[in-house]
Parts: sequence; C-alpha cells; structure tokens
Amino acid sequence: MKDSIISAKTKKRELNIFIIALVVAFILNIISIIAYNTQWIEVVSSLHYVLLFAIVLYIIQGIVRLIIWGIKQLVSRQKSQA
Repeated sequence: MKDSIISAKTKKRELNIFIIALVVAFILNIISIIAYNTQWIEVVSSLHYVLLFAIVLYIIQGIVRLIIWGIKQLVSRQKSQA
C-alpha cells in the first residue's frame, strides 16, 4: 500500500479554513444573541454548539471544494480528448 504524505502547506491551509469556519460560527452566535436579545453568558454556554456548527461548515465547504475539483477534472479531460 502506498503511503500518503500531507505537506505542511496543506495542513496550514486546512487549519486556516477551519479557523475561518470557527470565526463565522462564533460571529453568527453573537448575531443571534443580539437578534434574540438574550444574555451574553450564551457566548460561553453555547461554545459546544459553535464548535459543532464550525465542523459542519468545514465539512460542507470540503464537499463543495471536492465537487469543484471533480468538475475541473472532467473539463480538463474533455479538453485533452478534443
């Protein structure tokens, strides 16, 4: 079986993408606290939901990137066959 190696550049890119997803989830939490006029303790007490939502965002964007990569591969194959 072939070993696969993940480069440091790829690890940094994926970490940055997850951090962005985490920040977006945190900002959405703050917006919801303001919109529903709840207590600010919700920022701390709902961190597990924020983390879960960030993971979901990361997975969704990963699926979108995979679909875009697949479309690019199909387009490049059709160009090379033409």
